[in-house]
Amino acid sequence: MRCNKILAVAVMLCGIFFFCATVHAANLLSNPSFETASPTGWAPGFTQCNHPDYYAGYAPAGCGSKYGAAWGQDGGWGTWGSSSQTVGVSGSVGNSYVFSAWLSAYTPQNDYAEVRLEFFNSSSGSLGSFFFDGNNGSSSYIVGSANSSGVADPSVAWTLHNWTLYEVSGIVPSGAVNAVVTLSSNSVSGNANDSYIDLVNLDIATGPSVVIEETGADTSVKEGEYSDSYNLSLGYEPSADVQITVTPGDGQIDLGSGAGVAITVDFTSGPSGDWATPKPVNVSAYDDSVYEGKTPHTTTITHSAVGGDYTGISISSLDVDVIDDEETCGDWGYLVTDLNRDCYVTILDLVEFIEAWLDSGGI
Repeated sequence: MRCNKILAVAVMLCGIFFFCATVHAANLLSNPSFETASPTGWAPGFTQCNHPDYYAGYAPAGCGSKYGAAWGQDGGWGTWGSSSQTVGVSGSVGNSYVFSAWLSAYTPQNDYAEVRLEFFNSSSGSLGSFFFDGNNGSSSYIVGSANSSGVADPSVAWTLHNWTLYEVSGIVPSGAVNAVVTLSSNSVSGNANDSYIDLVNLDIATGPSVVIEETGADTSVKEGEYSDSYNLSLGYEPSADVQITVTPGDGQIDLGSGAGVAITVDFTSGPSGDWATPKPVNVSAYDDSVYEGKTPHTTTITHSAVGGDYTGISISSLDVDVIDDEETCGDWGYLVTDLNRDCYVTILDLVEFIEAWLDSGGI
């Protein structure tokens, strides 16, 4: 084992692509950060690493002093080690969940870790799965590797000294009885399965929650050119129909009803309701003629809910970058004293004035 080869340099981020209201949620997995000895929680077990250098730097928030490595078997080119944990989810059908894990590996030998979540019905039939592939760091579920400050950053490549946060959200499918989380490590070369996993979480909402899911890394709009959108849904079945009011932070934003005007998004309750169906909120910039500079203006969209047990709950806001289309001073006009129309008032404008004055017959 090369537990001393990896330094933890990541701090958990909350919501790069996925935001929630204040949610009552519980991680269904036991021993998710591998703090209790093998084989607690995971079968057939795993190797527990606790090297003093590992957490000398930054580490995933809440990681504890240990992490898991080389499940099942240790050594040999091309060997696999795996372990799994099964949890009951029949009481959580229809509720939202967030599934996440931190992955790293001894990359000089190309070893890598994998994590899978799969739901099963009472007949052991699969109802769908999600797969975190640590092989090349290109999974669409990656939230980000750590930068030099220990903060998860989607622009940072997956490297030897980085831990990468993988995360996906969804709704526990109808008919689900069990969820199985499987951890795997692959030794591509060398004599050990040098891949590492920490903080495996299957958090399922146990109370009213509003899911705000951006369609990209952020929400950005430009006057007169392009708009953006994000999705709203409810993460927990409401006791009655719910109406969410979406309010722009200022008159720079148009949600479809006019600049600065709030809109409402309706969700119906019950088994046939659309409460779990994501509904888009379209965001555009109000195209005015005011020059606001080349630095994007950031405004905040807020949300409030009424209806059943959702009335008055705390809901996250969303920041929107607004880019001006008056990119130069000429787009919005010139100062009266800017006679040569170069967007600056200088001695050249005085020369322009004198020449015009002389041409007009001045002394």
